Amino acid sequence: MSRKHANAPVGGNPFTILGNLLVDIRKGALGKTALAAADFQAPAAAKKVGSFSKMAPGGWYSVKLNAAGISKINRTGITQFRLYFSKDDNNNLKANYMKFFSGNAATGKPGLIIRLVPEYLLILRICL
Repeated sequence: MSRKHANAPVGGNPFTILGNLLVDIRKGALGKTALAAADFQAPAAAKKVGSFSKMAPGGWYSVKLNAAGISKINRTGITQFRLYFSKDDNNNLKANYMKFFSGNAATGKPGLIIRLVPEYLLILRICL
């Protein structure tokens, strides 16, 4: 999966302040098909199925899904991914976050690139 950043981080760089950007997956929707606040509490089919690289060549961040994540991809319908940093807050009373382009964006839409490699890993490319 890959995502492109929409602009510079807000506050400090969340990759250095909040740790790894992790991925949960659900075959089908995490609640509703459209993004909703409840999606962040909805149960995932598999948690921590990948961790994004901290480097973003050309503004794109990528992650390789593990076997548990690959097995939860819906080949005929919706698959939703939830992204979150390993540390939710650093308690400094300042916002630290990264904006990503959504699937509704005119450019920089998230992408799912499937590469078959010997380990059978799936690579997700996300535009930030």
